[in-house]
Amino acid sequence: MNFIEQELPGSTLKEKHRNMLQYQLPSSLTSLARIFSLLSKNKETLCIEDYSVSQTTLDQVFVNFAKDQSDEDHLKDVHLSKRDAVVVDVSQLNSFLIDSKSRESCV
Repeated sequence: MNFIEQELPGSTLKEKHRNMLQYQLPSSLTSLARIFSLLSKNKETLCIEDYSVSQTTLDQVFVNFAKDQSDEDHLKDVHLSKRDAVVVDVSQLNSFLIDSKSRESCV
């Protein structure tokens, strides 16, 4: 929704699920009164059924942190290319898995 990003610079879209959008607004951005006024005036034009403004909870901070870490790990995996592929010598792997010092016994 470009409207939010234009009217409230510095805001970032955190989640999009079906028809629900969740934005994170910088705390220094503007007053709550301006945010409510802006959304209220443009509610019909933008086909907004409902909206709410709330402070970030500690739980949301944790979830966002975990999601950011997961996204970083995923990006690292995606950046691997064929030239970065790891070559494994299977003969060394087999010798690692087979311990010649141990013996099986049948009872």
